[in-house]
Amino acid sequence: MWFSAGQERAAEVLKKRYGSDMKTWECTVCKYIYEKEQLPGKCPVCGAGKEYFAGMKSVNEEQTTTAGSGRLTLSFPGLSRAELTGFTRMVMNYRLHPVSVYTPNGVLPLGFVFLFFAVVLDLSGFERAAFYNFVFVLLIMPLVILSGIVTWRNRYQGILNKTIVGKIITSVVVAGALVCLVVWRVIDPGVTASAGKWLYLLIALIMVVMTGCAGYLGGKVVLSRK
Repeated sequence: MWFSAGQERAAEVLKKRYGSDMKTWECTVCKYIYEKEQLPGKCPVCGAGKEYFAGMKSVNEEQTTTAGSGRLTLSFPGLSRAELTGFTRMVMNYRLHPVSVYTPNGVLPLGFVFLFFAVVLDLSGFERAAFYNFVFVLLIMPLVILSGIVTWRNRYQGILNKTIVGKIITSVVVAGALVCLVVWRVIDPGVTASAGKWLYLLIALIMVVMTGCAGYLGGKVVLSRK
């Protein structure tokens, strides 16, 4: 696979840095910390095989302890910031995906509330507000999606598991529903007063639910616990 070389390289870096003779292990893909006598068959968080675990020998300045949990979090040493260029470097250095993803997570539910009142109470002002919210998020979505792909490929080495696949599917549904809502509104400005208003509202509801699911799955990857 195209990402396997990066995974092997990351594993070698960690093995050289921490050694492989300790009982505390780190997944080189998602940074999950495993403290057992024997390695698991695969990472319980990202699904990477046990060959991607490296032993940890010491705690240095790159490690931090999460208060009250005893869980170690490491910066990902398999990638050199100096090796990243252009858009990829900007995404990784400034954490553009977690920053940009707050836009759909925050604005789309608000847009749905406006749309709900527009449909139920026949308020044209709320309908316009909902439409503007949807257009704004649609303009941001390319950055959200591209930064997500870059982060997945570089930080998580392109690993695919149920959580990642679920996040991809929910994100595609959100983007598709958003495009549908905006295009429908452009073609039929009076959609909230037409016979199709309930279908329009249902699509918006599905979009918001999938937005929440995508956010939950993303948090599950980033803030995973043992």
